[in-house]
Amino acid sequence: MKLKERLWIWGQDAGSHDDYDLPGHNTIGPIEGAKILGIPNCCRVVMHGNPEPPFDAETARLAAAFDRIVWSGIGDSGSTRNDGGGDDVAEVIRQAKLCPKVKGCVFDDFFKADGPRITHARMKEIVNSLHEAGLFLWLVSYDLNLPGLLEYKDYFDGITLWTWSGKDLAILDERLLKLRKMLRKEQQAIAGCYLWDYGAKAPLTKEMMAHQCDVFSKRLADHTISDVIVCSNCVLGVGIDSEKYMAEWIARNGGTEI
Repeated sequence: MKLKERLWIWGQDAGSHDDYDLPGHNTIGPIEGAKILGIPNCCRVVMHGNPEPPFDAETARLAAAFDRIVWSGIGDSGSTRNDGGGDDVAEVIRQAKLCPKVKGCVFDDFFKADGPRITHARMKEIVNSLHEAGLFLWLVSYDLNLPGLLEYKDYFDGITLWTWSGKDLAILDERLLKLRKMLRKEQQAIAGCYLWDYGAKAPLTKEMMAHQCDVFSKRLADHTISDVIVCSNCVLGVGIDSEKYMAEWIARNGGTEI
C-alpha cells in the first residue's frame, strides 16, 4: 500500500476554525481542501452541531470525491446534541448501508470536563452495532495520561493522537510510541497532524512541519502508526505556509510503498 492511501483529511464545514485567530477567513470545504493537499480519504466530522442528520446529501458529495469515508458519531465539544449520552452512531450505520465507501465512525471530543460523553453500557452497544455493520470505531485523544482513556480505550479499533500545541511536537515520536504500547496488537495507532498551532493560535513553523512529517514517514514505514489524519480544510486558503509544505510532502512521498 502506498503512503498516500493512509492519509485522511479531517473534514469540517468551511470557516469552522476561524475563531483560532487565523490570518484570514476560510472558505474551503473538505472536498476542495483534500484536492489542494492531495488526500484521498475523509473523516467527516461534526463541529458546532453541523452537519445535522440525515447525512445523505453530504455522503453523496463525499462519495464522488473520496476513496474511503469515516463519519462522525460524536462531534466536537460544541455539538450539544451529543451531550448527555446522545450520539449519531445509528445515522453512521445507515450511511454505510447507503454507501459502501463509508468504512467507520469517529468520536471527536469524547472526554469533557464532567467525564466521558457515553456510558460503558452504551459503548458496548455501539461497538457491537458498528462491528455487525462491518464498521470500525476511532477515538480522538490529546492526553495519553487521561484516566478516562485507560478505562475506555479497549472499545476502540483505533486511537488518533493529536498535538494541540506546536511546542509539543518535539516529543511527537515519543508520544506515538507510547500510544502504540498502550494498545492491543489489533488496535490502530493513528497520528493527527495539525497545520496550525492551536495552542499558541499561531502558524506552525517550517521546522515544526518538517519534524512532524519526518516522524510520520518513519512511523508509517515501520507500522508504529497505521494512518495520518490532516487537520484540516478549515485552515486552508488563508495564507499559512504549512498548507504548501503539506501538499509538497504528500506529492513527494505519497507514492512510497509502506
